[in-house]
Amino acid sequence: MSIFGKISTFFKEKVFPTKKRKQIDNFDIYEDIQDYIEQVCDDVIEEQRKQEESKAEYEIVTSYLTDIQKIDRMLPSDRQRVSDLADDIYQLTKERADYQERSRKISNAQYKIFAENEEQMQEIIQKMKGEEEYYSVVKSNLDRLEGEKGSLLYEKETIDNRQMYVNWLAKVTFIWVIVIIGLLKFMEQIRDIDIKAPILIVISIATLFVSYMIFSIFRNKRRLANLLPKIKRTIRLLNRAKIKYVNTKNALDYSCRKYRVHNSIELEYNWNQYLEELEEERKYRQNTGMLAEYANELVSILEKHNVEDPEIWVHQAIALINDKEMVEIRHSLNTRRQNIRQEIEARDELIKSNLDELKELIDKLSEGKLEAKEYLKSIGMDI
Repeated sequence: MSIFGKISTFFKEKVFPTKKRKQIDNFDIYEDIQDYIEQVCDDVIEEQRKQEESKAEYEIVTSYLTDIQKIDRMLPSDRQRVSDLADDIYQLTKERADYQERSRKISNAQYKIFAENEEQMQEIIQKMKGEEEYYSVVKSNLDRLEGEKGSLLYEKETIDNRQMYVNWLAKVTFIWVIVIIGLLKFMEQIRDIDIKAPILIVISIATLFVSYMIFSIFRNKRRLANLLPKIKRTIRLLNRAKIKYVNTKNALDYSCRKYRVHNSIELEYNWNQYLEELEEERKYRQNTGMLAEYANELVSILEKHNVEDPEIWVHQAIALINDKEMVEIRHSLNTRRQNIRQEIEARDELIKSNLDELKELIDKLSEGKLEAKEYLKSIGMDI
């Protein structure tokens, strides 16, 4: 708390009471006069209470001004040490305030996770990196096998299409051979033509087609026989790769969910942020110890020079290193002390006026004068 904070309650502007007293209807009626006297006494007591507060405030302000004079009159060596300590205190206090106001680099949940796994965190990061590398290899193998499977299935589809074409060609060849031979037989009967040569030619051509088709059929079967085991092997390897892929992805997703990250890069980054947080906390604890040490030394030096409230200067360290700040404090305290003195003088006049009024009123009493004086005496007001 600063000097101004400590005496803030006294720094408020004081307003003298404006409570309106009850009007006396008849000075010959004892009850009216008694009520009036009680009101005046209440006002006087209240003013005296406020007067004590003002005097206490005046003493506090005067004490601070005296402390400032004592600090200014220190030996140069002591004053320099006070300035050095105040500068250290000011800087450490500023660093503490910055630390307290800063936003955390990672969430509280992540901080707790890192704190619980602090000793194993490097191994965990390396493990996640290994899982990611293995995942990349498995994914690459999966993609390669998917491509290989697609290529093999495309090749099988091509062979199947060729086989269908050969089957279609065999049917067409058989049909046109039958048709041509039938036409030749028909022409032989009608025109008595020798059809041996044409039939031989047709049979030769048909033989070539049949030979081509037989060759194609056996070639396709041989290719298909070689291809099917490759397809089965690729599908088997692909299924295994899919199982590895799913298991690896699940393990990696679990690690990411556990440590609240998307990948090992983010985990390593957050870990470094956590280490920075630990370093800042260490500095903060060290700062606290150093601040207490410097504050104790400052208080000790000020006490040696009979400063009445040395602790307040720990919180007002800036004034000990900045002459402008000290001048402003001194000016504010002097101004306040002058205002308090004027308030005390004005309130003394008000109290004296009320007491004179009471005395004059009691002197005018025709009855109950003794009772009135006894009442005033009982409340500590002997006039």
